[in-house]
Amino acid sequence: MEKGSVLVKRGFAHMLKHGVIMDVTSVEQAQ
Repeated sequence: MEKGSVLVKRGFAHMLKHGVIMDVTSVEQAQ
């Protein structure tokens, strides 16, 4: 159970990081 939650948190952080990177690149392209 604990290992699963750790994997979920790690995956969520990974998705969040990619989401931020995509937002930054899209903003740069918009300008």
